[in-house]
Amino acid sequence: MLIRILDSHSKISAPCEIAFPKYFRRDWKRKTVNEKYKQICDYYSANFYLCKGNPQHLFQKIRRKEKKKSVVIKEPRQSLFLDKIYQDFADFKLIHLVRDARSVAMSPWFINNPKRGLEIWYRYNKSVLEVADNLKPSHKLIVRYEDLVEDTSTAIKKVVEFLGYAFEPKMLNYGKFKHADDEMLPR
Repeated sequence: MLIRILDSHSKISAPCEIAFPKYFRRDWKRKTVNEKYKQICDYYSANFYLCKGNPQHLFQKIRRKEKKKSVVIKEPRQSLFLDKIYQDFADFKLIHLVRDARSVAMSPWFINNPKRGLEIWYRYNKSVLEVADNLKPSHKLIVRYEDLVEDTSTAIKKVVEFLGYAFEPKMLNYGKFKHADDEMLPR
């Protein structure tokens, strides 16, 4: 929901979940990450190998095709590699969307193993907060998922202003906008 809303802003592109292969080298999801990254690169007419080594190249292609100024990336598992990402992108801004651990544990993903959901929630959040501790206050924002759902307009306004842009009320009608992930899905 957050990504769709941000992608509906006139200056912000949040095209889809993008995991960077560079950080998944030893991860069990490496093959899946590479396949999806290739699909994204193809969609943006970007050289996979160039983008694999330098995600900034992909960002440039995304901004050009989407005609927007900023790119927002979301991929939950990337939280585990945030320390490495921070080394490569020291000026990035971190938006940490955190959901109540109980909701995660009882979500459809973990309904049969809530303990596993809590373990993953803890690991991801711990990793993010460790990196956030090293960021300037102007480069980190924590948003509670429950606040986003309860008062979407206020939460989104806070996020957009944190990114340095004016809030655009029409972005809340995100279902009326075209989104890259819908277009790049295999038909």
